[in-house]
Amino acid sequence: MIGCRNFDDSIRGAALSIAGVAAGIVWALCLPYNASAQGGFDGPGWYEIANLKSGKVLDMDRNDQTSVIQYSSQGTDNQVWEIQPSGEPGLYYLRNAMNGSVLEADGTRNSTPVRTARFDGGANQQWRFDTGKDGNALIVSRLGKALDIPGGTSADGARVQIYDIDGDSNQRFIFRKVSGGRRYGRSGEGFGGDRRSDNAAITCASDDGRRVYCDADTRRGVRLVRQISGSPCQEGSTWGYDARGIWVDRGCRAEFVVSGEGFGGYGRPDSAAITCASDDGRRVYCDADTRRGVRLVRQMSGSACQEGSTWGYDARGIWVDRGCRAEFVSGEGTGQPEQAWGTIAADPNPCRIERGRSECTSYITWSTRGVTQARVYVTNDSQRGTQQKEFGSSTACESSRCSAPWIARGKAYQFTLVDFSSGRRGQVLASVTVTATEGRRR
Repeated sequence: MIGCRNFDDSIRGAALSIAGVAAGIVWALCLPYNASAQGGFDGPGWYEIANLKSGKVLDMDRNDQTSVIQYSSQGTDNQVWEIQPSGEPGLYYLRNAMNGSVLEADGTRNSTPVRTARFDGGANQQWRFDTGKDGNALIVSRLGKALDIPGGTSADGARVQIYDIDGDSNQRFIFRKVSGGRRYGRSGEGFGGDRRSDNAAITCASDDGRRVYCDADTRRGVRLVRQISGSPCQEGSTWGYDARGIWVDRGCRAEFVVSGEGFGGYGRPDSAAITCASDDGRRVYCDADTRRGVRLVRQMSGSACQEGSTWGYDARGIWVDRGCRAEFVSGEGTGQPEQAWGTIAADPNPCRIERGRSECTSYITWSTRGVTQARVYVTNDSQRGTQQKEFGSSTACESSRCSAPWIARGKAYQFTLVDFSSGRRGQVLASVTVTATEGRRR
């Protein structure tokens, strides 16, 4: 049998013959597979991804929000991945729904664990979906290694790694598409459209660019608590609410809360003690406004309450695990700084060059949170090499104030939002690549 890697050597110098034709067929089978429906993958969107061998799903560990493990399906946001095209044919980014970080291969050595990281668009963050046996999919890094469950273990918490491609069941995955507006209750269970309590975080998404309504009791107001999309979420323009629920439009995806009187900290004053208990030994979420930090004030259980191990907090509230029961306070005075966050988008993208012109205009918008000083840089490749210049120096730019009227055909312009709050060494928050296309010819 002729292997893919040795194909060229195998037929070099061979005359056209039946054997040559057969070798050509082998070569064709070695070409990258178009995974348009492979393993349940049906184009860009939101998916739960399960390993065929273990039956467990890819899970970003909530404790460090970096490690990627396998775990029994819980229907929680850290087990959902948004698959986005990278701009390179057949290559995609896998972005976690919990915090927007991207699946990343940390090198090319076998058995190296994968992780999630801040998006930078590098080759180690790009993945393709190759054909596997029985209609399943292999998830392969652009660097050439496959996503792999070590030894095919079914243990919850096992780290996911990269390894040489062998196509065994521990390297084959099934994609389960998650559609419509997602919402998380106190325990984070399910994706239903049922009404939750007023304090539940509701994720509403305009994934196809159209207006979408998500069921919510809006009589006492709605507040956006976290933008997830690259497209801007601006109240009255791309999101809002009325008697029918919360609506989002033109690519906005975000988490919202419906609240009681005055939006008073999810219905509790900031200084109120919150009791949260893992009485059955399982992880439990308790409703709280965690944006300004959380502090444990009194342990009530015999089981240890250790931050990062048996208790912690994120955008959904305070969590406790493995028997921890304690009182917590959230709000000012906890000593937890707000995490820097930012998003940047371009509209239109690509922009269209009208007949008789050589350039078009795209409007760049960005916003930040927990940032006191920010800049946006634009980078593009030209005959002089890679050029970079400052495009903006504010923490936000909305509407049409920040225009780029010089987008040319055949070039890619990367706009990068950088946080300089802590000094000269900036931290990249987000980026967007803008291109141009020619208008229709008459």
